[in-house]
Amino acid sequence: KVGIPIEVYHLMDLYPQASPIRPGVEFIPSPYYAPQMPQRKAEK
Repeated sequence: KVGIPIEVYHLMDLYPQASPIRPGVEFIPSPYYAPQMPQRKAEK
């Protein structure tokens, strides 16, 4: 036999779990600016 016995489901019905409330947005990152390399002056 494969699977969960029906008795287990009946037991689970006796102890209902509260469904978690999922937030709409958990984290809003601030803008990311890549570190800039020092620029060389063009030589002529």
